[in-house]
Amino acid sequence: MKNQRVLRIYSLLLNNKRVNKRELAHKFNVSERTINRDISDHRAFLHNWDMQVKIEYSFKENGYILKNIK
Repeated sequence: MKNQRVLRIYSLLLNNKRVNKRELAHKFNVSERTINRDISDHRAFLHNWDMQVKIEYSFKENGYILKNIK
């Protein structure tokens, strides 16, 4: 189940969709804290591999989005 969650988050971000913790927590029947940890894992991965993108929270989008670093 974790693999499905992690891949779903990654897929949403790569497709320029927002990631909303509450919605995903409900969909996967886990806590928002679990989704937060998944997002943190993605952030660490992107940082460790020196990717030119980052995950940040957008109040306008009401969720997390992938942003280019430039």
